[in-house]
Amino acid sequence: MTQNKTNPRILILGGGYAGVSTAVRLGRVAANVVLVNKHSYHHLTTLLHQPAVGRRGYTDLSVALRDVLPSSVDLVRGRVTAIHPEEKFASVRTRQGERRLDYDYLVITLGWEPEFYEIPGLSEHALTLENLNTSRLTKDRIEEALIAFDENPEQGWRRSIVIGGGGLSGVELAGELADSRKKFATAFDLRPEEISIHLVDGAPQLLHGLDPWLSQKTTDYLTEKGVQIHSATRIAQVKDRAVVFENGDTLDAGTVIWTGGVRANPLVEQSGFSVNHQGRAEVDDGLRCKAYPEVFILGDCALIKDQSGQPLPPTAQLAVQQGVWTSRNLRRVLQGKTCLPYKPVTRGIVLSIGRRYALGVVNGHRISGAPAGMLKDAIAYKYLLSIGGPLLALKKWWSWAAYAAAMRRS
Repeated sequence: MTQNKTNPRILILGGGYAGVSTAVRLGRVAANVVLVNKHSYHHLTTLLHQPAVGRRGYTDLSVALRDVLPSSVDLVRGRVTAIHPEEKFASVRTRQGERRLDYDYLVITLGWEPEFYEIPGLSEHALTLENLNTSRLTKDRIEEALIAFDENPEQGWRRSIVIGGGGLSGVELAGELADSRKKFATAFDLRPEEISIHLVDGAPQLLHGLDPWLSQKTTDYLTEKGVQIHSATRIAQVKDRAVVFENGDTLDAGTVIWTGGVRANPLVEQSGFSVNHQGRAEVDDGLRCKAYPEVFILGDCALIKDQSGQPLPPTAQLAVQQGVWTSRNLRRVLQGKTCLPYKPVTRGIVLSIGRRYALGVVNGHRISGAPAGMLKDAIAYKYLLSIGGPLLALKKWWSWAAYAAAMRRS
């Protein structure tokens, strides 16, 4: 592609929360926008723990990008292999081969990858919840282990599920597994108590850094559901059939799922941008790269600080905000105006711990039970409404309700 100076090309790399939020809004007012994504769909990352245990179908969490992108946005399906900020182009590998995409303005929203902290055996033996494919693989692996245990009851290690990481993803997955234990047991002719679920975290308590009330309520609920919590415990090694802790103790493991850390897509650092220890690039208050003002970096790839100088967490809530803000700033740039400083707004946090229980701290108010669960779903519907309008939100509501009804009958 060649650049058109009278109609600047805006290239967006990544179709996650930040990338889609930018492209949808920008495509309504700019005619030369290109979005590059590995898949032809956008998925709801914050709900990946649900299809991992069969609570929702995989397609229920995906949205075809062509269904939400304005017709003015050119969608390129491919994997970004290199970014050349000095020459203003990115290399993308598509099914047709390598492709060069030039740009006048670049938005990098390439997401994250797991951080394994060089723990021996972790990357080789542990599953992760990165996308719909890994969520599917997690469910398949759990079922395969339980089938093998049913056939070979002397191999008790197969019935042990170990989750590494007691943050939001780990806690939500543990809750889903606890609620699904009876269903898994029935499907494979086991007793629920034969399936053990372990949640391991190096911090002194779950959800470290969040409201202590969330940590305590979560711990109480998971313990009541039979989840074995190992706090202040670090994994030193992962073997084929066991997890080894720093103190030398071992824990049988038929399935290991790692949710204990993330880092920015390595392409950000490989492209020469200045990054921190998590690979997140430094940006100014307008979310632009300090060395290349025509480059905007958002979401998991960006090191963005709050008013006190502390790094903001790479959450979906903030990624959507940054996408909206960047679309506004790019419109200003195209009009010859200056960028406005990004002002993050954190309204709170809501997490679901299984099918029937949820917790949240929203605008300083603590909520739990059914109201929190309804709010969790409402947040998802609100996001779908923002990118696809009422029709998409209604379509997903119907799909989720139908799937839930089918699961109750099964």
